[in-house]
Amino acid sequence: MEKRVSKALNENSTELSDSIPSAWAEKLESLLKHIARFLNSGERSGLANDILSYVLYGNPSSVLKEAGQLIGVSRCLYSHNLGAGKQPQAMYDGFDSVPPAVALRWARLLEACVPVHNRHYNLRFPGGVNWPEALLIHCSGSSVNARRDLRPIAKNISMATLEHLLVEAGMDASALISSVFLSSEYGGGGGGRLLMVSDLNGFAEALDRHVEVLRPLLQPSLLPHRLHIIGMLEKAEQPTLDKLAPELCALVVGSSPLSRPEFLLDRLRIIALLEKAEPHTLDKQAAELCELLVSSSKQVRAAAEKVVRRCGTATELPLRDIARNGKPDQRLHALRLLYSLAQVTKNAALQVFCLETALADRASSVKALAEEWNSLNTPTATEQDTLKSAMSGEYVDRAALAAEAVKSLSKGVLKNLQWFPWNALPKVRWADTKEYVPVEILRWMMVQAVKLKSGEPNAVLRNCCALFEPSDREEFGQMIFNTWLSEDTRRIAPVEALEKAREKAQSRHNFMGHSPQYFQNDPNFGQSLEEITATYLPEFLRQPAGSASDSRGLLAVVAACAGEGVVAPTARYLKEWYGVRAVQGKVLIAMLAWIDHPSATQLMLSIGDRFRTRGFQEEAIRQAEALAVRKGWTLTELADRTIPSAGFNEMGILELNYGSRNFTARLRSDHKVELYTAEGKKIASLPEPRQEDDAELAREAKKTLSAAKKEIKNSVILQTDRLYEALCTQRDWPFADWQRYLNQHVLMRHLVQRLVWAQINDGKVVATFRPLDDGTLTDYEDNEVHLRAGDQVRIAHDVVLTTEQIRAWQQHFVDYEIVPLFQQIGKGVYTLPPENENATKINDFEGHVMEAFALRRRALEMGYTRGGAQDAGWFYSYYKLFSTLGIQVVIEFTGNSLPETNRTIALLTLAFSKTADTGSYQRSILPLSTVPPILLSECYNDLRLIASAGNGFDADWRKKSEYSI
Repeated sequence: MEKRVSKALNENSTELSDSIPSAWAEKLESLLKHIARFLNSGERSGLANDILSYVLYGNPSSVLKEAGQLIGVSRCLYSHNLGAGKQPQAMYDGFDSVPPAVALRWARLLEACVPVHNRHYNLRFPGGVNWPEALLIHCSGSSVNARRDLRPIAKNISMATLEHLLVEAGMDASALISSVFLSSEYGGGGGGRLLMVSDLNGFAEALDRHVEVLRPLLQPSLLPHRLHIIGMLEKAEQPTLDKLAPELCALVVGSSPLSRPEFLLDRLRIIALLEKAEPHTLDKQAAELCELLVSSSKQVRAAAEKVVRRCGTATELPLRDIARNGKPDQRLHALRLLYSLAQVTKNAALQVFCLETALADRASSVKALAEEWNSLNTPTATEQDTLKSAMSGEYVDRAALAAEAVKSLSKGVLKNLQWFPWNALPKVRWADTKEYVPVEILRWMMVQAVKLKSGEPNAVLRNCCALFEPSDREEFGQMIFNTWLSEDTRRIAPVEALEKAREKAQSRHNFMGHSPQYFQNDPNFGQSLEEITATYLPEFLRQPAGSASDSRGLLAVVAACAGEGVVAPTARYLKEWYGVRAVQGKVLIAMLAWIDHPSATQLMLSIGDRFRTRGFQEEAIRQAEALAVRKGWTLTELADRTIPSAGFNEMGILELNYGSRNFTARLRSDHKVELYTAEGKKIASLPEPRQEDDAELAREAKKTLSAAKKEIKNSVILQTDRLYEALCTQRDWPFADWQRYLNQHVLMRHLVQRLVWAQINDGKVVATFRPLDDGTLTDYEDNEVHLRAGDQVRIAHDVVLTTEQIRAWQQHFVDYEIVPLFQQIGKGVYTLPPENENATKINDFEGHVMEAFALRRRALEMGYTRGGAQDAGWFYSYYKLFSTLGIQVVIEFTGNSLPETNRTIALLTLAFSKTADTGSYQRSILPLSTVPPILLSECYNDLRLIASAGNGFDADWRKKSEYSI
């Protein structure tokens, strides 16, 4: 080898230095020998030998400038199609052993040979030096002018080697760390390339070596730079994060743009970094961390609590300060946390502080904490007296309330309530005395609520309504709801609708008569005026006469009084009027959050997960988080603990009383309902009441049965969707919670029995099982499985199961004749190919052609929602939200117009973005490697199944779909 290299150098050197690895020198010579193929006539043939001599020995140095001016040298060095150089990364096997001086000359050669018009660098070094980035890009097999948002992988080169090269070049060893943390300030969208540096071997150790250089760089002013810093630090080790804890806390609290809701995931990423820090380090940052504990976001609070829990009592003083001086929501959260800390530490003095502070607070929501704690504990006599004073006389003095109501109503009824049928108000009784509530109080409550224009009842309204007879209260709330809904959706008169339809038809008819050449394909072309009028008339017959938006505050009274009866109409209203009744829709969602019935809570949660309108989703999530806080639960706990039972007891029985006779409804495993007489005889339906029966009870029994059937149907749909989302998001349940809220729930147990479950330990499957009718657990060989309360369980998937387990469970389902709730296993696994590790989109089905309505049908069946309209009223995507992960799945296609036509379309890509992003042009596409494996696999299979509804790939898909790039 040494003789061949010496000969190739034309005697420029007679011996290869012992410090230069001979294998690497041979690869270098093999690559450079191809230069002659790329040179133009007249360019000297000995250039390759001079370049080899320069890299190995430093002479002649003039060749560096010459090589940089010849495009042929650049094409040779950066070509991926050469014999020995087919994989440029092969040049870097053993590169860490190359002497720094030689490696530096090689890097400078790469820098010099990048064509001027392709020099799109991201790393900024003093003096305009670019050889470190040129070296990294070359060893990754990429090119300097490639998309800078991609994240190449620089293999076979370490952080230590680059630091040696920097020192050899007369620069500080920390220069690369400084550059990669500073460079995003200059813009250019090169985040992927900058993150490439964090993949180098030894990067985490380098962060710790240069932590003092790094510290002042963690105070950026621009949001993109802040987000870049988070990504760069995700591979830092615990000692480094300990040292940087103050700077990390400063990034995530205070007035940082990251505190805005749309950057929730990024705040959670910083908090995850802080989890690695030691308790003694976190103690010093207790004040900053407490700001996260009282965040408006439930997810931030839950994540921060994991960190702060390790601080012990260091958080007490900061939380006390927030409890006195924070905003109302912050005071509420701080007092909750302090009270919990007091219970754990058995600190009676702290408990008294919490109680006294809550009672003295001006905000009713904070003051209500005292009542909540009183229901859980037995306070001292002094505390009880104080509590009674605050929660009774101060809130509801019936005589004073009646006087105030009469005085207020004497000024007249609000203009925006003049439509309300006051004489139709039902009578309401006080629950304790059975006396009728003065109608003036009822009317006054309604007027005050309308003035507030909110669907959320305040503490006075809630406490007052709580004193009403429950059945009267619910009837009162239902009547207000029905009346308001009827007024808000009241249609225009048929005569007016006909007039408007005729006016629009006349205009259309005139246009077609004047310019027929433009209307040849119009479905109304050639029709008479009467025929066109008939076409437009249904549209105007559905048009509302106005709205009851100004009186939407009535829904706060509904929230404090009504029950399950408002849920189904609310769902229908939101589905029908989402596009034109945004204000009313959000108030209805707020109303649902305060109705104390599982059906209302579940509808609200489903809106947050799946509704087509982003504004409704955000309001539902906000209200759900607030409700979870009021109950002291997480969002997932709220969803589990409010699943309706439809009135059935734990045995699956619903009693129906006719007075003289009783009937029972029994819930079957397929969620069908069977009816039986008291003697056990099965009947097809409830009979008509006899003379000796109580007609009113019989009517109520039929109403109860009908409502139960509807609730079962809705719950099965909603809970099936929830379980499928839990599969995709890899949600874990503590076994005790799973057992109580799912396996022992009268409706849910029949759903969970149709799924395979897995016991998880450290992310790995320990056992798989399925629940049986009797509540026990079995594996696929019919062996009983036993779990402990603290074990974690999740829904099993092909990704975490072996081939043998998948086959065994499939056979188990066949043997027991069980229809799976959905296809969780046997669907096949999509694994991201290594070459797509840095990709952001899957385009395996690009160009698959199908009809637009076939795409719509399949997408909607799978839970996707149509994307928003863009230019000229076209839309180009269907999406599905996974709110617990903060991820939005987007299927892109060539587009369709609104209103939709059954045109030919072609599929394009599958991508994932943050749910906070809006609009297809603003989405921050996530690298596929960051998407949870099961979610990635399920969505890939969704796209595959959608594509199967079409005609497959068509080479002329652009032309057939009229798509142009």
